[in-house]
Amino acid sequence: MTAKESISTQIEQIASDTGKIIERMAGEPGLADPITEKWLTTCSAIPHHLQSGYLKIAVAGSIKSGKSTLINALLGKDLVQRGAGVVTAMTTRIRKGKKHLAKIHLKSWDEINADIQEALTLFPESETVEADNDVKTLDAFDIRRQHDRSYLFQSLERLKTAIGPDSGGLRPETVLIQNALEGYERAGEWVQADACVLEFSGKSFSRHKTFSADPSMAIFVRDIELDVPVQTMDSQVEIADCQGADSIDSRQLMHIQNYLESVNLILYVISSRTGLREADTRFISLIKSMGLAGHMVFVNNVDISEHQNMENMAHVSRRIETELALLVENPRLYSFSCLYELFEKTENTLPAKDRKRLSFWREDKKITSGSRKETDRFLQDLSSRLDKDRFNLLAANPLKRVELILHAASKKLSLYTAALSEDSKKSDQALEEMIRISENAQKIEAIVEHSLTNTTKSLEQKVRKDINLFFSKGNGQVHSRLDAFIKSYAFNLESYDTAAAHSGVPAALYLMFQDFKAAFDSFVAREIYPQLTGFVSEIEDQLSTYYGSLFNSYQIELRRVDLLSGQAEHDRVEEQEILTDALDFAGLKRILGLSLPVLTLQLRYSARIKLSAFAGFGAQSLMDIASRIFNKPGANVRSTGLSKAARSIKVQCIRALPAQLENYKHQLMEQFLVPLIQSASREFGEIISQGYQLYDTKKEEIEEQIHKDRGYKKEQGEDLDQMLNDINKILVRIEKIALV
Repeated sequence: MTAKESISTQIEQIASDTGKIIERMAGEPGLADPITEKWLTTCSAIPHHLQSGYLKIAVAGSIKSGKSTLINALLGKDLVQRGAGVVTAMTTRIRKGKKHLAKIHLKSWDEINADIQEALTLFPESETVEADNDVKTLDAFDIRRQHDRSYLFQSLERLKTAIGPDSGGLRPETVLIQNALEGYERAGEWVQADACVLEFSGKSFSRHKTFSADPSMAIFVRDIELDVPVQTMDSQVEIADCQGADSIDSRQLMHIQNYLESVNLILYVISSRTGLREADTRFISLIKSMGLAGHMVFVNNVDISEHQNMENMAHVSRRIETELALLVENPRLYSFSCLYELFEKTENTLPAKDRKRLSFWREDKKITSGSRKETDRFLQDLSSRLDKDRFNLLAANPLKRVELILHAASKKLSLYTAALSEDSKKSDQALEEMIRISENAQKIEAIVEHSLTNTTKSLEQKVRKDINLFFSKGNGQVHSRLDAFIKSYAFNLESYDTAAAHSGVPAALYLMFQDFKAAFDSFVAREIYPQLTGFVSEIEDQLSTYYGSLFNSYQIELRRVDLLSGQAEHDRVEEQEILTDALDFAGLKRILGLSLPVLTLQLRYSARIKLSAFAGFGAQSLMDIASRIFNKPGANVRSTGLSKAARSIKVQCIRALPAQLENYKHQLMEQFLVPLIQSASREFGEIISQGYQLYDTKKEEIEEQIHKDRGYKKEQGEDLDQMLNDINKILVRIEKIALV
């Protein structure tokens, strides 16, 4: 039995044993009430809670580093397309299932057209699409129309001409348009007006690779889910192949960031052939800025064919580790061949060419043995890490819930035992005190219910105020940083002047805008979004602390009954800690399906930019003509016009910021924080309510038991003592699990 199975089984057994005690309590006259029913419901739900959550492992890295190969090696099957080379941001999420099932989550046509429209903003002649003498505005652009695709093709050719062969690499807008045109004919049959899910199972399962391996198909996809019947895979682990970590489109990168926010572990793959690349450095720094450095484990994917001997392989590993140490503190690096491990596990199904490679590698026993040992170390450490995370994420909260029930049940039994005392005077005093406290508890519960409603509203107001302050222009946070970036951005007017001379002013203007937009999006992804996630984490911590202090304030009146039942003050403190832990924000977000909205600032620019630029060109042309008539040196017309356009782009961007940030604030509050606060308040109110219902006293039933003959009361007292003894034994078992 694995450690995972052992802990889960132990907790399920503890919940079952606790439920049996509660059932025995409910069978005692005077002890059966709504609170015991709720306890039974909680205990019976524990097994489902233990099995419903997932530990998420993200596999990230630069293109061609071996991410998919590592996943296939871990699963022991060639499931994910290797060597795809796709830089479009998407995640392929893999879970254990009963059969092979692929779910392709496709974008809607509106989403796809909006992406293309964004790439064509300020494109030369992009105000109209001419076909059959009809004029269509690009606001109605639709790739499904033949004449729009023809326009897109012509736009791409003009764009390539404007960029030229010496532009220094790919541009995101060029890649997007090219892929959209190439993939339309094949993807067009699947995509629908609304976002939809395409499923492949059985013999057609492998068709999912068409969407993940081909860039021209991948741009039509949001993400992919794979259910696979792999015996060695943990049923509570999700492994995700995160493509696009080195995407040239920063807005796509933010979708990867958004997924990483929810993961428990990041396996970052580095190729031994290239070592740590610039793209790796950027992405690792980004993960660190998101506060996720502690989640990272590094894999040096060794290419056995590239290393002459074990010493050379070790040298490369040491170099990578040294470079990583400059980026993160105490990096954990494992060096082994992912492909060798995959070939070892799938030898019987390998094609002849790959079997020869495997046979050749096996001849170098030192390297293969070293890789094998490092793989074993990696798998052992991975298993330990997952067991720890599994307990913290999936098991700790249910265990705390059971512990809370046991403490409350113990308290209720102690009160009832005191009321059944053979000393009639002591028994009557205990009953009177229980009734008085019960009445007070009911009154306080009504007050708590009312105040909790007000508290929820106050929390929402406070968080909204904090959000407004965070996004306000004057406090040096988001708005101020964005404003400063826009103002300080330097356009390379000389290069655009060259582009204008080569392809015309409109083409140069388009390149200016797209370069600025790319730099702006990159700044948002790499600087603003991590700052935002840190800020939201602080809010969640404050909420957790607040509910903990709120619990303490609601318990003051009930401490007298604790003293009556003999509960020590340190037990009260311990119980408060248990309840605070039981309010699980991560679990609430998982149940509600809440995730931080992606910060995409789609700053659309009006025709004023172009008009402003051409106005500058026109005025400067008149000055140039006049200067020639009077033989006076004239200013550079294009540079002046482009300079004016650059200022106009910045002005338009700054003007658009407030509305864009206001829109995101609304999403953040209404789609994430408000539902989280309301859900936490409901959960908190339920727990508090159970605490007060604990003192619900059925006077007539208890009096009846008090007036029973001594023999019956003694027998019942022995039953209650046995229940208390059983409760204490279970609490000891819980303590042992927590220590492990």
